[in-house]
Amino acid sequence: MKDYYRVLGVLRNAEEIVIKAAYKALAQKYHPDRVPDHEKDSATLKMMEINEAKDVLLDSRKRSDYNKKYDDQNVDRQSFGSEFQEREQFSETSLKDDDWNTAVGYYPDLKKIIKELSLISTNLTNLYKNYMLESKRYDERHEIREDIENDYLTRFYGDDQKIRLYVKKLLLKNFKFAAIAINKDILVMGNSITYKQIYPKIEKKFPDAKICRLPIEIQPKTRITPSTIRLRRIDDPYLDHFISKLERDDVGLTEVCILFGAIFNTDVEPEGDRDFRTYSFIINGRRYNEDLKYLKKKLIENLQVQN
Repeated sequence: MKDYYRVLGVLRNAEEIVIKAAYKALAQKYHPDRVPDHEKDSATLKMMEINEAKDVLLDSRKRSDYNKKYDDQNVDRQSFGSEFQEREQFSETSLKDDDWNTAVGYYPDLKKIIKELSLISTNLTNLYKNYMLESKRYDERHEIREDIENDYLTRFYGDDQKIRLYVKKLLLKNFKFAAIAINKDILVMGNSITYKQIYPKIEKKFPDAKICRLPIEIQPKTRITPSTIRLRRIDDPYLDHFISKLERDDVGLTEVCILFGAIFNTDVEPEGDRDFRTYSFIINGRRYNEDLKYLKKKLIENLQVQN
């Protein structure tokens, strides 16, 4: 059974607009009329697969039936795989440059977003551009970037938030082969390995990647509670910068969830769609479901820094 979610590069709970954007990005990249002659046969086969996936996932009835079979056959929902090699197979093609340039004229920071996304995956840049041009939700451009980025990292690196953040740093610092090595390990091990197990192995193979190690450690005094945890700096001003961003309400969703989970010794799981997203977690046996503002407020209340 084909994994149509993997074909389009989206998660199983992807919204319709994300599926449309992913389809457009891939169609622009692989359409036989847009590739050199020596790639046309491969591109034609790829487009047949992309169209097949789109026809099923954008039809509510077909998608519902497919999801039942998908569950019954236990398709690997993480879809771990070597996307890095696949993305280089075909030539890049241009998007609606005029439309995108108009958007950048109003929101210049879109250039930086695209530059950083391209370091993670060129497929993400096309997906992001198509999504923004279709949805026109430019006031949410940073949140949408994080959602698309996080979906991608989840597909190839699993559920561990620390691993995903670590891989993101590796890719942004151009440690592409270190990221590929992690992808291969997770392809074998799945979600059974943790960030603490991964980074020593990566630093052994790629010593310079030490600069990407996550810079926050937890320093408990007696037992882990909000009042006894202290965070300490590790050879850089990351923590002070992070707290400053937190107080300005200018911090990424992934960072907030990771730090909140570390401080309160819990796993933070997003629930709901983008417009009504909340975050569930358990503290002292009680389950909470709160919005992002609540998480940020509690972080500011409980952060204490040892200089």
